[in-house]
Amino acid sequence: MNEGGHSRRWLVVPLLVLLLFVVFRGCSQESTPEALPEGHEEQGVTRPSDRSVPPSVDGNRLEILDAASRPPVPLQWQSGGDPVPFGQWWSGLATGPGIPSLWAQPLLLRMSDDGRFDLSAPTQTTRADGFRDSTVVPALFFEFGPDASVQVIDHGSFHVRLVVATDDGEVTITMVQGSPFLEVEGSGTLTMTVPALNGLGTAASGPTLDRFSTAAGPWLLASSGTPELSIDGDHVVLELAPGVRHALGPAPRGNEAAYDAAALVVASEPLIDTVELLTVAANGSVRQVLQQQRGTGEGTAVAWSLLPHHRDFLANGAEPIGALNSVFGASPIVVATELVMEYPAVPILWGAVSPEGFDATAIDLGDLPPAALGSYFGAKHAATSAVVHDVLRGAGADDEADLLLDSMSATLGSLVTPNTDPQLMWEPGWGSVVVTPAEFGAGVELNDHHLQNGYWVGAAASVVVADPTQRSLLLGSIDLLIADYAGAAVVPHLGGIVSDQGTWSAFAGHSWASGVGGFAAGNNLESVSESSYAWWAAAKWFLATDRPNLAEPFVARLTIESWLTGYEWLPTAANQSDDPMIRPWSGVVWASKTDPGTWFDSSDEAALGIRLLPIGPQSFSRYPNNDAVKATETRWSWCDEHGSGCIERWWNLLDTDAAVAGLPTLVAGDTPEESTTDLVRRWWRSHWESSSVAEGWQCSAGTMIRQTDNGQLVALVSNPSSKASTVWCVHDNFVPFETIAEPRSSIVVPVTR
Repeated sequence: MNEGGHSRRWLVVPLLVLLLFVVFRGCSQESTPEALPEGHEEQGVTRPSDRSVPPSVDGNRLEILDAASRPPVPLQWQSGGDPVPFGQWWSGLATGPGIPSLWAQPLLLRMSDDGRFDLSAPTQTTRADGFRDSTVVPALFFEFGPDASVQVIDHGSFHVRLVVATDDGEVTITMVQGSPFLEVEGSGTLTMTVPALNGLGTAASGPTLDRFSTAAGPWLLASSGTPELSIDGDHVVLELAPGVRHALGPAPRGNEAAYDAAALVVASEPLIDTVELLTVAANGSVRQVLQQQRGTGEGTAVAWSLLPHHRDFLANGAEPIGALNSVFGASPIVVATELVMEYPAVPILWGAVSPEGFDATAIDLGDLPPAALGSYFGAKHAATSAVVHDVLRGAGADDEADLLLDSMSATLGSLVTPNTDPQLMWEPGWGSVVVTPAEFGAGVELNDHHLQNGYWVGAAASVVVADPTQRSLLLGSIDLLIADYAGAAVVPHLGGIVSDQGTWSAFAGHSWASGVGGFAAGNNLESVSESSYAWWAAAKWFLATDRPNLAEPFVARLTIESWLTGYEWLPTAANQSDDPMIRPWSGVVWASKTDPGTWFDSSDEAALGIRLLPIGPQSFSRYPNNDAVKATETRWSWCDEHGSGCIERWWNLLDTDAAVAGLPTLVAGDTPEESTTDLVRRWWRSHWESSSVAEGWQCSAGTMIRQTDNGQLVALVSNPSSKASTVWCVHDNFVPFETIAEPRSSIVVPVTR
């Protein structure tokens, strides 16, 4: 591994749900339930006066996490007692001293020990092992000095604003993900060093734009008013005047007039907020809108540097005016008032629908992983019990399922009961919930919260579906866990208790697992399947507790992240290397690179398995179309030719991916994955041996259409709610399918073409 520390270990997968047509707003205020006023109690949680005071859950105030288990204090956070976002691309900025590496894509801002900030637009390189890496050549250096102080003063869905104070003045810097321009304003003087500087003028007046040469290639400086510059060789002093703003960034070739105009817009119109809007349609498709609100509000056309998934799913028809060579390769630049992406539905199933002929009686309860209490292994045990319970229940083995229900209920009862292990505790520095005993940095780094707590949520959802009387016992605690890892913006009745933003990155299109860490390579995510499971689990929980409006943003996140899985984690053919020797899946995915290995093991099997955990109904979303299925065939061909069969570790877990590829059951290896039970493995394999993806169908969340071996179409229909709902599926060439999903049901329904 190229980075110290750790971020993710093993196990999980995703799926989420929802039907109607709804709009959710990211970090902006919307017509959703308001945040709790101080001291008010709603659904079992009482809001404290500030983050240093633990909230009360169902009348019991959470205990404060012991000091040795806490992360660094966010000394550079300027928003008083408000909760501090962790898991964001800039979260390490709140701790200090100085700044971490801020990978805003396409720009990078770093700070050295002597107080120098360097600004660059890193480019992609390919390592000898075939995986993505980056080259950083700073275009300029801000000479703030070792005594500079930094404060975070503002943030949004995909931006952060900081103030750097020195003896020479105060500089306010705004970084927006996707913007090719760093925004600068303030008072006093800003001293810069620009290696190989050439062409920067000093004589212009009024709003101006200058292109100039640097060691990193052509860059530009746009100013809303007359810039007061003095230049001596490669040293530049910029006098910062009130009301005059500046934009600095690379100057690619292309439609230079349009690009320069966009730079002047950024310099002239201050950023108010960055906002994500999510809409889930009745057919399960998702519309994601990203906005930079400037000047008087919405409607300002600005430059965007597109990531690969933006390019592929862009729906508002903006034509590129140029491109940057970013860490993701060629990144088109478009000018638009907003980015609009439309993602087709992915198969989302809430319950373990039993395939025809499946025999669930051959279950050995000793096949379950050993009981544990920790934040990760305890959660994994609970979630494994839940999926085994659901498979048994779906196959009609109710007596065996009841045994697991009792066990899960007892474990979750302990979680929500004070002074028992596991239990919820409060981290007062950031304002976060930590399950103790905390594992894998969940306390000291606040990392992996969704990768761990999503398991607890999934188990709780299964319990409430099977026994609705457990709802009132679990409601407050589980809601709080979800708000902690997802952000209170999507659980608005808990606003002000935990931060508005959790681990979701609206611009990146997936979550991060780095917590408050400030790695040189940026944030990272290893187990995309566990993060997707966390969104699925939250959606199922809100449906099971009859609050479908709260499930909708989680369905959207699951859908987007499922499509993103096919880019770097389990790449489809379009995203794979042309070299057949290169392994067609990655290890840890960073903001700046991908590594072949994982945090915990360097084997090929570990890197593949960490994208598959856990196996269950949510796993179908990983294979949304035939391209994803063909990618499994490529993976297993590579295993046969270069990977010694890929059975040395976790053969039983990897067998679930081999089943999608159409392979017979793998030869049993010596080291199975302990949370992948034989029952669930057989259940999953039975689905893929009897049916396949029905290409082109889009369905309401909770429903998916499969094609059986005899060519018939069947719908797998699930509904965790206590209320019946109408679900439907559409296809360009067939009559729409519509049926009633009965309460708390998981069934198979024939489809008439």
